[in-house]
Amino acid sequence: MTDVDIKKIFDELERRIGVLETILLKKNSVMPIKHKLSITDKLIELRNSGFFDKPKSTKEIAEKLAEGGFTYPQSSLTDPLQRLVRKHELGRLKHNNIWGYVKR
Repeated sequence: MTDVDIKKIFDELERRIGVLETILLKKNSVMPIKHKLSITDKLIELRNSGFFDKPKSTKEIAEKLAEGGFTYPQSSLTDPLQRLVRKHELGRLKHNNIWGYVKR
């Protein structure tokens, strides 16, 4: 294979890549990609809406998420809540031996 043949192959590949990029840009501008929200994202949305202005138990949090159509067992909320506490996004208080999560 000569240098000229290799250059023709690279030129053809660059042309095809350009066509594909154009198609993707048009497609994404018409139909944006929807991203699934994680549990953490949903918890931050609740925090921003004022839900955590007063301490909430994991049971109350699970019930609030279920109202919005997101059903999670309480046990699956524990780790995301603890991560948010470590990041200082939420605070944690203990009242009557029950942990409550609150806005910081």
